[in-house]
Amino acid sequence: MIVCHVKDLASLFDVKNKHIERALNWLKSTDLDALPIGKQVIDGVNVFALISSYETKPLEEGKYEYHEKYIDFQYLTAGKELIYVVPTSAIDVNVPYSPEKDIAFGSSQAVPSLVVIGDQTIVQLDPLDGHMPCIQFGPTRGTVRKIVIKVKVV
Repeated sequence: MIVCHVKDLASLFDVKNKHIERALNWLKSTDLDALPIGKQVIDGVNVFALISSYETKPLEEGKYEYHEKYIDFQYLTAGKELIYVVPTSAIDVNVPYSPEKDIAFGSSQAVPSLVVIGDQTIVQLDPLDGHMPCIQFGPTRGTVRKIVIKVKVV
């Protein structure tokens, strides 16, 4: 997991993964606020972005998830949310991994790391990072606009 200001992200990588390089170039060169809700193909199945808008939820409604084929770069263009992060090995899977959807769901009793995204913060979540996104920041739900860039693991 990497958490940083979006402008500092590229400086953290010795970009040997050409897919990450494409994702970072797209992130720098795209007007993110102008993107429509839905999927934006950047490099076929290797790099794409999912743009969504939703209301965050209380912790008790959250589910941990993990992916095996893709790295997530999660970034909000509006609002704030919490992401709980635990090792994938600490997730008690209750919806088995689907290779077609590249996702599994479950719960965890592990002590999580908490990440707040918003205010130009971006988080990179690798296949070893089980995560529970979409959790409200503060006592009430809030509306967010999120971009998740999916980068194929090489």
